[in-house]
Amino acid sequence: MQQCRLSGVTREITGGEDHTVSADLSRKLRALERAELFSGLARKQLRLLAFGARWYHAEAGDYVFHQGDDLSIGAFLVWECTAELLDPRQEGDARIITTSKPGDLVGELGLIRGVPRALDMRAFSDLTCLRVSAADFLAVVKNDAATAYKLLQVVAGYV
Repeated sequence: MQQCRLSGVTREITGGEDHTVSADLSRKLRALERAELFSGLARKQLRLLAFGARWYHAEAGDYVFHQGDDLSIGAFLVWECTAELLDPRQEGDARIITTSKPGDLVGELGLIRGVPRALDMRAFSDLTCLRVSAADFLAVVKNDAATAYKLLQVVAGYV
């Protein structure tokens, strides 16, 4: 990681609309491949996730989501810089539970459990994430046994 960015990542090609679209799809694929949960997915499934995923930008101090928010916004894969997960139930300032760094997937457990967000997510610095919709995420988990198994391991680690 260099300057809040995953190293080894090339810049987008801007020489025409088709090249920009292809470069953006390639950038999304690289982001998804670096996420531990998606690392074993077949190329076809990664492409489907990448095609539906959208870039999300937040400035330092902006909230990406709040406790209790609807799950339909999906999960967030941190691409550039960091975000804090906060427990807003603490009196006074919210307590920082953890910091998410590039390559971390945030919000996937709520999607699996089907419950509203348990924490707030706030950009610690200017943040870029790849937002994967709830429908796309759940479709991959339902159709890929290896991904479902990895997710079970993640959930077991929290228990």
